[in-house]
Amino acid sequence: MKTKLITFLIIFTVLFSTKNIAQSFTVYTPSNSGMLGSNVCCGAFDKMGNLWIGTNNSSSNAILTKFDGTIWTNYIVPSNLISSSFTCITIDSMNNKWLGTESNALIKFDGVNWTRYDTVAGMILNKYVYADAVDYQNNLWVCSPYKISKFDGTNWTIYNTNSLNIYQIAIEPEGHSVWFTLQDSVIRYNGGVWTTYKSSNTGISNFGSHSIAIDNNNHVWLTSSYFDYDTLRIFEFDNINWLTHNDTIQNLSSTSSKGVGSILIDEFNNKIFPVADNSYCVYTTYKDLIFTNHPFLASPNIGGFYGAWHSIIDTMGNIWAFSAGNGLWKMNCFPPATPTSIIGSTTVSKGQGLVTYKVPPVEFASSYVWTFPNGFVGTSTTDSITVNIGNNAVSGNITVCGHSRCSNGIPATLNVTVTPMGIDEEYLFLTNTKLYPNPAKGNLTIETNLNSKINYVIENLLGQNIYSSFVTNKTTLDVSSYPKGIYILKLNTDKGIVVKKFVKE
Repeated sequence: MKTKLITFLIIFTVLFSTKNIAQSFTVYTPSNSGMLGSNVCCGAFDKMGNLWIGTNNSSSNAILTKFDGTIWTNYIVPSNLISSSFTCITIDSMNNKWLGTESNALIKFDGVNWTRYDTVAGMILNKYVYADAVDYQNNLWVCSPYKISKFDGTNWTIYNTNSLNIYQIAIEPEGHSVWFTLQDSVIRYNGGVWTTYKSSNTGISNFGSHSIAIDNNNHVWLTSSYFDYDTLRIFEFDNINWLTHNDTIQNLSSTSSKGVGSILIDEFNNKIFPVADNSYCVYTTYKDLIFTNHPFLASPNIGGFYGAWHSIIDTMGNIWAFSAGNGLWKMNCFPPATPTSIIGSTTVSKGQGLVTYKVPPVEFASSYVWTFPNGFVGTSTTDSITVNIGNNAVSGNITVCGHSRCSNGIPATLNVTVTPMGIDEEYLFLTNTKLYPNPAKGNLTIETNLNSKINYVIENLLGQNIYSSFVTNKTTLDVSSYPKGIYILKLNTDKGIVVKKFVKE
């Protein structure tokens, strides 16, 4: 997404406890953007990356707004088609926009023409349209009180339910199932087979749901009913068992308008729950079996973040939230954190061969970008890399940064000194240093022709110090407990560093 000119933006920066990452909000309202409506109800991205937004203006005209990152284009719905606000929006493979409404109708916009559906197949809709979605076969699914409807582009099929409130729809990326949330149950549709999950067959008391999402492992995530303010819970279905997470929603004020409007899944498979009341919004992130709350205070310029009824995540990892009466919020994605350190040898010799460098895992990084001085050859997109140090290697900096679809993070740097080519042979002549047996299984003998005591260290290929001591003419070292692999012996003489390798079998 392109960035709108800064003069049109209100940017709020909020710090939280995740290392050194600063998070920022961009807020769009009619006063600082080209969007006509302030009552922002819902939104969806098309395949070109355009954001389509359902809004109303002060005259209660329903407006469909397109935002391409720079330009705002508004389409006012003909007043004879709709007299109330939008409730949901989905976009099919033909780029048709399907809009749920509060006025007993479903509206289709193909970019030019508007079409209203309300009495197809006897009576397709009844009161509000709560949710709509397009499945893998491009069928349109629509939820309204007591009815789930499917449109294949030609024919409508109506499925009756006994529930007034059918809140949301989720499509499985694998398995082709369609899920529907109801106040007291969850329904799964797969190849013509309907399965209903309730308290009786989930083992969860007072089972009910509102928001739903399916993660990268095909696990289903749900929140308890939006109206159960005092018992907000999060449920997980791993396709075998139902689990309840009771300690997830914390630190909210005690107002009665608390709720989770939607569940988001990011590229790292984090589950994000935007929880809101009339005072502020909390993004509760579930990662590595831990829930972390990140509070974001509402600005007095735009009022409270009412409901957080609908949020979506774009291809860059930015979160877009639709706040009824308060505009459109964009929470910029989390850039990867800065690596804490690069682990590896800081002194190498020309022609030394293979050396490994590594960093601890970086939060919000899906891959890694490494750079090396000339003469270091190797590639990797993981948190470790093995490079070949050639005869033309030069001293310089090794850098690595985390990468995500959001951006590259700030790199960590390690300065590496390359000693002259042939130093091994030069100082071997001066010191007559020998290592034997090589490879070694039990004892390793270090032998020199020096009369003075010199320091030596043994490192692994990550540059970690395994052992350090002193040697004069001859010493024997027990290496039987060393893991199998290649090790580096460095003798620090007054002429320079003698570098030798040995293998532990």
